[in-house]
Amino acid sequence: MLNNIIGRSKLYLLLCSLVVVFFGAQLANLKINPTTYLLSPDHPARVVDSELSEIFTATGASVSVVLTPISGSIYQTSLIKSLENLTIKLQNLNLVNDVDIEQLRALGVDQTSSTIVASIIEQKFTPYTKPEIEKLKSYLLSNNELTEKQSQFLGELVIYVDPVRSVDSLTNFQDIVDIDDNLDVLKLMETPPKTQQDLDEIKRRVGDNPLIQGAFVSRDEKAFNIGIELNASNDDASIVTRAHQKIVAELQNVEGDFNIHVGGTTVVINALNHYLQQDNNRFFPLVLLVIVIVLALSFKTFEGVYIPLLVAVASLVCTLGFLPLLGIKQNMITTMLPIFIMATAVADSIHVLNRFYRELPGANGNVKDAINRTYRGLLKALGFTTITTALGFLALSYTDIVFIKEFGIFVALGVVFAFLFTLFLIPSLLLLKPVRKLSLPSEQKVSVLLGLINSVADGIWWMINKHRSLVVIVVLMIAGLGMFFSKEVNVDYEGIEMYPESAQIRQDNAIIKKHFQSVVPLSIRLDGEENGAIFQKDVIQYITDVENKLSKHPNIGYIISPNSYLERMNQVLNDGPKGQLPEDLSSALASQYYLLYDNSTGQDIRDVVDNAYRHGRIVVMLDTDRATVSRDVINLVEAIPKPSGLDVSFASIAGVIVYATEEVVNGQIASLLISSILVLVIMSVLFRSIVIGFAAVIPLALTLLINFGMLGGLQLDLDVATSLIAAIVLGVGIDYGIHFIESVKQSMNNGLCKNDALALAVRTVSPPIIINSLSLAGGFMVLMISSFQPLVYLGGLIAMTMIVSALATSIVLPILLDKIPMGKNTDESAAMPESKSALNT
Repeated sequence: MLNNIIGRSKLYLLLCSLVVVFFGAQLANLKINPTTYLLSPDHPARVVDSELSEIFTATGASVSVVLTPISGSIYQTSLIKSLENLTIKLQNLNLVNDVDIEQLRALGVDQTSSTIVASIIEQKFTPYTKPEIEKLKSYLLSNNELTEKQSQFLGELVIYVDPVRSVDSLTNFQDIVDIDDNLDVLKLMETPPKTQQDLDEIKRRVGDNPLIQGAFVSRDEKAFNIGIELNASNDDASIVTRAHQKIVAELQNVEGDFNIHVGGTTVVINALNHYLQQDNNRFFPLVLLVIVIVLALSFKTFEGVYIPLLVAVASLVCTLGFLPLLGIKQNMITTMLPIFIMATAVADSIHVLNRFYRELPGANGNVKDAINRTYRGLLKALGFTTITTALGFLALSYTDIVFIKEFGIFVALGVVFAFLFTLFLIPSLLLLKPVRKLSLPSEQKVSVLLGLINSVADGIWWMINKHRSLVVIVVLMIAGLGMFFSKEVNVDYEGIEMYPESAQIRQDNAIIKKHFQSVVPLSIRLDGEENGAIFQKDVIQYITDVENKLSKHPNIGYIISPNSYLERMNQVLNDGPKGQLPEDLSSALASQYYLLYDNSTGQDIRDVVDNAYRHGRIVVMLDTDRATVSRDVINLVEAIPKPSGLDVSFASIAGVIVYATEEVVNGQIASLLISSILVLVIMSVLFRSIVIGFAAVIPLALTLLINFGMLGGLQLDLDVATSLIAAIVLGVGIDYGIHFIESVKQSMNNGLCKNDALALAVRTVSPPIIINSLSLAGGFMVLMISSFQPLVYLGGLIAMTMIVSALATSIVLPILLDKIPMGKNTDESAAMPESKSALNT
């Protein structure tokens, strides 16, 4: 096959170019998915969460708009009037833009469809045009005139014309009242207050109503809250992002003696979308620059820079081009694909070019001969490093965290592309100049960086030869420290804190947290076996026990449940104390209370109970989205005995985050076990010795210990981002071992004793390994400019582990191989090299 590639280099160059152009053309359709859901839709936690919208109201994507007066109390006539105006304005929100109008006009393909389109535009995209949009969609579908993309657009347009399901604030709050001994639900205020007496009355009624305090008015009476629910779920990231941006734009035009702060799930999604795009724009050029610098300092030839870059860019383009072909969007993890793929793709090129420059003088400058020699010596190692690296990343797919699964699959795909381009593209590029004459190695000038790396390699062999016992002791001490600090690793996730402190989302979150102590919802879902389960006495008592337990939790700011409505009705009908159930409450009395509410005009109760009173939920508002806090709350609830026949589960953002974080641990254990076993088996088969397989894994184990030790020592969380490091160490680090061991085996097969073979491997293989690690480290350090704190830590940790892995291979592996039978076995010692240039050997 190699002779075929060399003989038809221009053909293969053309084929490679066509492949890159094809996948490059797909990049125009590459989109970003800024959803905060880490689990796949079919995960049990996601299923429970998605079912909420089918049972209860107030389950869609939400926005909180908090108003705080610049001075004075919130009970000011001007501020409450502004609150009312904002409430009305946000309810009439419209998301249609000029691009949508042009897309809609394009759907007027005949007289009938054009008439419908004109009608929609004439009505100015109000909620009343929704039936017209559905009519247009049905007509075009029946005539086979609608593509899948156009159908999706019309589905989104229905939401764009009516994006807001509800807007709730103090000015339209539906209060439970007693009118002539009859329960009714009426607006708290029909018109904004005009006098101080009106303000005092509103203040009294707010203080008397626990359904308002902590929800629409802060308990410190320093902030109002407007709750917006969208006609979209958090999964509809593009719609949610557009809605948030429109809300923010509308709020910027509002003037008054107050400050506005925006929070809620839509804020997190929009901020994630913004920073993902920002990182995408910065990562690629910077990682490109870093790799160019490392290559230029390492190889003093034009080919030594542009060939690895072409291979890396081609591999990246083809990998990213696969995403839109499969209908997959980039997310907060796969946005790192450019760094991972380019950094790993350069690795094979470095080994090939390093070997090529060593073989070229022996081939008398004949490029074809040098390429033959290069690939004969490296092809086996390149093939197996591709397999081990790809399998290492594929092991990440053994998880329910969809972000990590997609990341592992596509990095593995990128590694395969890199191997194919290394095999077909590099020889073709080298043959663009058929014959070249180079000076002998001893006459060549080595770059400063390469000279330093050669000196490091010589120093490593000197330490192994002269101070082996000391080296072993130091390595064992480092492993011990890594093991000690690894016990301090904490598994956690906090979404809002991953943004920079200067970000608006962090600043608004701090204000909302200060006044309402309510940022993230956790739904405790209650499912009975029969209708009426929620008003059974034992269920009511269970809800009371849960509320009493959670009300003492320091991170909980607000709790609402079916009992909250029973308490309010008891307070109104019987002049009972605020926040208490009737002492003689029975299932029959609770049923009567609910019946009275159902006979009123109120609908807010459907936020926490269904029409048949079979399903209920307790909504707990937390002041943080930290997974360990949500898990603590869940543990408290699970410790409370529940009635028989009642099923209790957990949903909403906080619940999903808990299960996603726990999947990080499960995925980490699974990927480590799978990767380790695969690596051990492949190495054992490759070198026909399970002992050599174990020896190759030990430097990786040492690197992993140091990595987890760093996480524990620096008190960094093991989260969705940092959980990737172990797979990277196994997937990339094993390449170093394969190249090293293969070099030793080849040297021994060529007649060298083991010590000489080890010396030669350290002097000739360790330098490209170190160059590779520096290239990888430099590429991954680009992550440290990310706007996401977890990616900053990830970049620094990967950079450190890449260098540690290269040094561990160069230091620990020779010591281990020296004690393992590898064909020839002799006590003959290898002399230190005279030349300081390891690559010139």
